[in-house]
Parts: sequence; structure tokens; C-alpha cells
Amino acid sequence: MINMRIANISSSRRELILLSVICAVLYAPFAGKPLHIDGPVTVHIARQLTKNLIDPPLGEFGRLLSRWNKTQLPQHSAFHATPHPPLVPLYLAPFIAVFGVHELMLGWLMFPFYLGSVVCMFGIGRIFRMRGGMWPALLFAVAPVVYVNAHNCMLDLPLTFFTMACFYFQLRNRSRFDPLLAGLCAACACLTKFTGVSLLASGTLYFLLTRRFQALVLFVAPVILLGGLWTVHNLIVWGQVQMISTGHAHYLWGDIRYRFERLVAYFGGALVIPALPLIAGIVQSRYRGWIGGFGCAAFGWSLLLVVSLHYPVAVAVFYALCATSGLFLLWLIIRNAFDWRNNAGLASIAVHTLLQVIGGLFLTLYATRYMLPFTFAGILAIGLLLRHKSFILPGRKIIQIAFVLSLMISLPLALSDYQIASAEKRIARDISELSISGEVFYAGRLGYLYYMHQAGFTNAEFTKEVTSGDYFVKNMFYDDDADAHAGISHLLTRRKSFLYDIVALTTLGGYAGFYGNDRVPYWIVPQHAYRFVLYRCQ
Repeated sequence: MINMRIANISSSRRELILLSVICAVLYAPFAGKPLHIDGPVTVHIARQLTKNLIDPPLGEFGRLLSRWNKTQLPQHSAFHATPHPPLVPLYLAPFIAVFGVHELMLGWLMFPFYLGSVVCMFGIGRIFRMRGGMWPALLFAVAPVVYVNAHNCMLDLPLTFFTMACFYFQLRNRSRFDPLLAGLCAACACLTKFTGVSLLASGTLYFLLTRRFQALVLFVAPVILLGGLWTVHNLIVWGQVQMISTGHAHYLWGDIRYRFERLVAYFGGALVIPALPLIAGIVQSRYRGWIGGFGCAAFGWSLLLVVSLHYPVAVAVFYALCATSGLFLLWLIIRNAFDWRNNAGLASIAVHTLLQVIGGLFLTLYATRYMLPFTFAGILAIGLLLRHKSFILPGRKIIQIAFVLSLMISLPLALSDYQIASAEKRIARDISELSISGEVFYAGRLGYLYYMHQAGFTNAEFTKEVTSGDYFVKNMFYDDDADAHAGISHLLTRRKSFLYDIVALTTLGGYAGFYGNDRVPYWIVPQHAYRFVLYRCQ
């Protein structure tokens, strides 16, 4: 018996070492991705913390960011430009203070969160006896929603790691300190992003269902202590609490409906190959009626997309397939909450998922990164489906096939995302290298905003009017600068176009990359270049 345990431990260590090497190899090609989406916000807060740890100043760039992330906190504070707590910026601040802002360094500083999430998926899979050894963890590692977001200097991947680590220690029940470790991870999640508070509810439910009341105290204590320290800081320094000053949750029903349309399709298509969970469910008779019902609803809605929004039929069919898969997976996760007497752990994960889904519906767009904290629940649901005896192929083989197919989608999506982020950096450099006598103006958001500001150009939305002899750079990929451009468009003459190649497999819609505002998670698009135009004012 002892020899078997030693052999199992040794085998697990070999698998974890191999898993770490594979993750590093997968991560390395895109580790130096330029900052984009919310990456500049994270870096700016970290840089401002090096100036004042207690009350970091807003700064000139923070004033520009506040147009996109304005909160109700005092305008002199850097946290006026972000609704989220400071844990990740605090982690990055010492490195930025010593080495400055270098994308490759920042990328590798985020790698531990990617690797840690994959290792936690390995551990959670073991707890639930998922078949396939480390393959479920590898399937999680190359899931498009995980892999494309893994290289961003943003808060979502750290939140995912702390979330999964919380569930791992909560469910492991190997040591009396596990509830305390779970609570520390939950506290870190809450101090990473305010949406981490769902862990407090799901963890409390778990310990109540299992009647472990002392463990519940150990779990809750770190959340109350560390969260309380941040709240006391807020009240002393700002006289307000950041969590209730975010400015979210004021959207109309139509906005929420639209986000749900995106959520179900992205969860079904960007988590794994959409056919996999559907096939895994259809072979089991108890799920066929549900899949049929979800399929009818999804295909009916896709017909409306064709009629009302003039979607191509092929895109609408793909949306219906992804939405059916997403609805089925979400239903599969949440239905476990009604089986709490048999498995309190699954019920806890289901409640966390439900809270994350509902919370995400009130955020600006249902971006793929909002799914990261409950992506592991989808992989777990698929793994549990594949334990059924009806399959011709064993679960390990099916997951291996899904791994290869997911990687074939994730790699070009990650390349497209890298190219788009790179274009927003390269345009600033290319404009700087031109011999221009007048002032250069621009308008836009986040990554583009960051690099144009770093190059010393002027934001047209915050400064003086463009005059004769000045220049204006327009991003033709989306219309975030429409207001700034509209008032001067009749005075502008096109001088030069800049084209930056992107791969064809990307996200539809006007917004950049994998974070697109369309309803399908990816598609082969006819647009093969990211384009900017330089205008001169007459």
C-alpha cells in the first residue's frame, strides 16, 4: 500500500513537471504581446503605485483612461480610472519600479497565473476522478478562451487562478488548514477583481452543506480581514468604498439580452470544439431532450439574426451550434446545484458559475475574458460526461482529439490577437519616424491610446482643436474615435495609409480581435489587414 502511494506521488510529480514544460512551450511564442484592451490600465495603476503606495495619483495617462473606466472615486486618485482592487498592480509594481515597462517581462510575470490555473485544473480533475490523467488540464490550457487571454497583462487570468485554487483547497479536504488556504485564495480573488466576491457565497454554501462550521470560520476569516483592510483604506483615504463606486449595473434589458446572446455562443464555441459536449450528451438518453430543446431555441434565434440583422446563413448556423453547446454546458453545470445532497462540491461550483454569469450580464460587453473564472466548470462538466460507458473511444482519446482541434483554433486566434495588439504599437512608432512638422492628434482606446500617448502625440478628445498643418491618425478597424473625427472630417485630406497583416481566423465585428462585439466567437473573415490612415488638416 505504501509503495503504491509513493508510486502515485511520483507519477503525479512527473505529470506536473511535464505539464509545466508544455505550458511554458505553449506560452512562449506570445509572451511579449503588446499591451491592449485593459492591459494599459493594470500597468498604469502599478506604475502609479510606485509613486504613492497609499493614494497613487491619477496622472496624465490616467486622465485619458478615465474616459473608458471612470468610477465614482475622487478624480485625483489613479483608482478613479479602474473599478478593481490593487493586488495585481501591487504584484507588478516592484518589477516596473526596477526594470520599467517591458512587454516581455510583463508577459512572463503573468505566466505563473496561467500555469497555476492549469495545475489547479489538474488537481480538480483528480478530485472528481476525471479520466485522462493530465489531458483534461491540457484541454483547459489550449481552450481558446484561456489560451488567447493567457498572454494579456490583465486581471482576468489572476482572478481565474485564485478562483480555481480556492476550489481546489476547498474540495481537497486533506488538511485542517485547507479551508484557511481556500479563504486566502478567495480573499486574493476579491482583491484582484470585485467579481471575485462570488467565491465567498459559493464557499460559504459548501461548508454549510457539509456541516463543517469550524472550517467555514477559517474560510471566511481571511476574506473579511483582507477585504476589510482594503475597505478601511478606502474610507480613510477617499471617504468611499471602491466596490460600490464602480458605476456598473445600469444597463437596459436590451443590453443584457445581447450579452446573453454572446455569452452562450462564446461559452459553447470558445471553451472547446462546440460539437464535443453535444456529442457527449447525445449518447446519453437523459440529455437528448434537453439538447433538442436548446438546439431548437438556438436555431430559431439564429433565424432571427438572418432575417433582422442579415447575417450570412453559414454564420447563423455556426452561432446556433455554439449557442446550443453553451446553453447545454451552462445547464449541465447549474443543474448540479439541485443535487447538493450527493455532491456539495459540484453544487458550490454551480452557484459560483451562476453568480459569475449573472454578474457578467451587467458589464459593458460580455467579453471572453469574463468567462475565465468559470471556464474550469465547463471543462469539468465535459470530463464528467465522458465518464459514461456508452462511448466507443475512451475518455482519454476523446480529450486528446479535442486538445488537438482546440489547439488548431487557439493558435491562429492567438496570432491574430498578437498582430492586432502589435499594430496598435507599431502605428505609433511608424508615425514617429515620419518627418511631420505639425502636431499629431489621435483618438481611441486602451492599447492604441497607450502607445500613441507614449509616443507623445495629442489626444483629440481632451485637448485643443486641430488646426491647419496638424495631422490626425484614424484607426479604421473600429469607430471609437468617431466623435473626435466627426467635427473635423471635412477639413482633412488623406496623406498615407498603414496596413498591418492579421490572419483570417479572428472575431467578426468592429471591435478588435478575440474580444469582438459579434455573436460568434471566431470566423474566417475577408479582412486580412489592420488599417490606419494619416490625415492632414487643411
